[in-house]
Amino acid sequence: MKSAGFTVIFAVSLMLLPLAMSLIYVMAPEVQDASTLMIYAYVLTYVFACALGELCAMRPETAVRALSLAMSAVLLLVGCSNYRMANEAYFRTGLAFERVESYYNRIISKLESSGGWNYSEKFAIVGDFWPEKNILSSYDLIEGRFDDLEGLAIENGLFTSGSRHNFIREYLGIDAPYASEDECNEIMKTEEYAEMAAFPEDDCVREINGRSEKHRPAAIEPGRECMKKRTTIVLSLLMTASLLMTTGCGSSESTASDKTAESGAAEEKAETAESSSAEVTAPADDESSAEASTEKADDENKTPEILSLTRTRDYSLGRYSDDNVFLVSSHYDILDTDMSSDDLPEHLKDVLDSYNKEIKTSTSEQADECYEYAKSDYDYKRDDYISQSGESNPDSYEFWNCYAAENDTTVVRADNEILSLMVMNYWNAGGAHPSTSYSAYNYDMATGKTLELDDVFTDTGKLAGILSDLIYKAYPDVTFFADDDMSGEGETLEGDIQNMIDEPETYGGLVFTLDYSGANFTFSQYSLAAYVYGIQTVTLSYDEYADMFAKDYSMAPENYIEKIDSGTDYQIEADDGRTKVLRIDYEYSGDEETDSFVTADITFGKATATAGKDDYAFKMEPYLVHNDGKLYLWIDYSMESDYHNIHIWNLNTDNDDASLEELDSMPYGLSDRVPLDPQNIELSTICQLGSTTTIFGDFKVGSDGNLKMDGKYFAMQPIRGDGVTLNKDVDVETESADYIESEYGAVVNYSVGTGPVYNEDGSVKQMDDGSYDYDQCEKSGSFDEANEVPDDKFEKATVKKETKLYLYRTDGGRIVDFTTDSGDIVRITFDEDSTSTFNGGIDSFTTLEDAAYAG
Repeated sequence: MKSAGFTVIFAVSLMLLPLAMSLIYVMAPEVQDASTLMIYAYVLTYVFACALGELCAMRPETAVRALSLAMSAVLLLVGCSNYRMANEAYFRTGLAFERVESYYNRIISKLESSGGWNYSEKFAIVGDFWPEKNILSSYDLIEGRFDDLEGLAIENGLFTSGSRHNFIREYLGIDAPYASEDECNEIMKTEEYAEMAAFPEDDCVREINGRSEKHRPAAIEPGRECMKKRTTIVLSLLMTASLLMTTGCGSSESTASDKTAESGAAEEKAETAESSSAEVTAPADDESSAEASTEKADDENKTPEILSLTRTRDYSLGRYSDDNVFLVSSHYDILDTDMSSDDLPEHLKDVLDSYNKEIKTSTSEQADECYEYAKSDYDYKRDDYISQSGESNPDSYEFWNCYAAENDTTVVRADNEILSLMVMNYWNAGGAHPSTSYSAYNYDMATGKTLELDDVFTDTGKLAGILSDLIYKAYPDVTFFADDDMSGEGETLEGDIQNMIDEPETYGGLVFTLDYSGANFTFSQYSLAAYVYGIQTVTLSYDEYADMFAKDYSMAPENYIEKIDSGTDYQIEADDGRTKVLRIDYEYSGDEETDSFVTADITFGKATATAGKDDYAFKMEPYLVHNDGKLYLWIDYSMESDYHNIHIWNLNTDNDDASLEELDSMPYGLSDRVPLDPQNIELSTICQLGSTTTIFGDFKVGSDGNLKMDGKYFAMQPIRGDGVTLNKDVDVETESADYIESEYGAVVNYSVGTGPVYNEDGSVKQMDDGSYDYDQCEKSGSFDEANEVPDDKFEKATVKKETKLYLYRTDGGRIVDFTTDSGDIVRITFDEDSTSTFNGGIDSFTTLEDAAYAG
């Protein structure tokens, strides 16, 4: 160096360098993202200053000297600013430490003064308030003095359940045994804990004896073991927002006080805080406090109420070409509810409207895109066919390669707390093979808002690691992209999953649903592995990962039905208290089309069974039914011509080696009402009375596990078209609309549609939004109300020729009730063992004009 001045500048810069680099970052355990302080930690600035100084020393031109002086001034300002920021950050972190230490001092003082506890006895601080009610750092500190300091180690991290014991042991010197996290979770499910008051009230410390039995109604899930018998002193830390904090913020000099002064100040602040808090939060009397605590506990442990949902499949988004050739098959499911307005949860309608709008929009967009591919393929193949065959008529070409954009919705959970839906998207756009992907919709029914990852999980930063471990364990034979140097830039399976979390628009977000056992994550084809490996599904259970959930979603209704998947292991708690694995595998069999059937193999623990065969079955769907403390398995087989069979299996057996008992097989299938409540199920089947039509009946699960019809009659789906017409006078039984309306408040009529609406050229009419117009048949009036009309109220009458009749209800045997345009009920009783004659031999085929019989 040629200049002493520059030497001084460099020396000062080196002295400021550690502070300017913001080493406070190293001491801030909560920092996860780039903080304000990190912006200033650019060592290159100082390297540039050194280079500039060296340049000025070698070239003493006036311009260069002026530039060096200007840069020196800027660097001096930057250094001073960093010096202030670093000291402010150290000061704020010091305050956080002091305040937390003072708070734990007050907590331990409360524990020590409760009596009956010594330092060799186990204790637990149970409950939390972070981040919703962080009373130590939730208010404006010194008029916003530290608002510009981001990423600091504030009080939050020092109050988490993982750091409590360490803090008390290391900084307060109390090394008493501390309850484990599992023990704390079990304590929170006891009645004693539910009755405790929140700190700092008098009854916030209790001695709780652990029990070996399970506590209800805490709904401890299968596989969770309770504590052995032990005694634990519990301090409830359910924070209240009204707790007053007297800990102030002083100047930087106050942080230099010796440890004795700090301890004395902490004790004084503790006394003041307890006194102030008691004045504000003390209840009027012990009785009202206990009553409030009981009401809160009852509310938290209230069993969820199952929602009654219906599902209608809309096929109207299918696409036709200009010459009325069907090119794209498309459908989606519309969800609605049949709950009365009195029972309707506040946000249910809004949530269903939101879902229906979104799923229709996405399906329509998929169908439009699919149509472009299909139209191009169709035009090319038709033209090529005409060119090769010399055929002059374009209509002679038949297009068999129908494309598809279909969305099927499964209701995973539906109660007044959570609505969780899984949508399977089937896509066939003429490629080498179709593909299947999944999406999910989760709603908080208390607010009507969509639940995101951050709403459900306490630490999304841990999810990727946990999920990758679960996936490797569940799918040991799968070669993932990350294992084959084909990862999505994540380099590892955990990295690929982390990319989905951090950049969902680029890598696709995590797809998860919530049921009563945990969060189910589904990874579609191509998400993590090649198409041949299919999908991967894993469950983050509430039992094993309780600390990962922001809220306990495991509370289940006493009776409910859950849809399960084949090829998946389910940990199920049997009626004898043991946990067993339930698994259903199925395969298609038969060489000839007329011989095809589905066989399902059931394994429950060591017990096995084979469900089948059902001839002509092409699909099976399993359901797990929880009813009156017992478990049953349903397998719903779908067969040709909309016929179904439901097989019912008893999963309640003490003999592990015994074959599972099949209770019943019923010729019905699950209908539009989503099966969620064992006491409110709708089943359907095909009926050949008066026409070939679908009938719907209400069923419930009996005490023996079998399905029993709730009521006498099935509702009948009206015939598409204009109903049937009598072509002669017929003596039958009738009941007038006047009587029905006066006694039951219902006149039963149908507005009957005509099916697809066609243009003059014979093509299906297309709407402005690109969909096709279908005139659906709809029912007016009330089936349930008019269904109460007793049999003895029907009277003999003659129904005149040319009266139009509309199918209404049937007992499924011989009776069919029709309605007229005026709302009268007309009863026809078919002859015994006959579906074609009634009233002692009247032929229904010729008498009921326009009746449609299949087969």
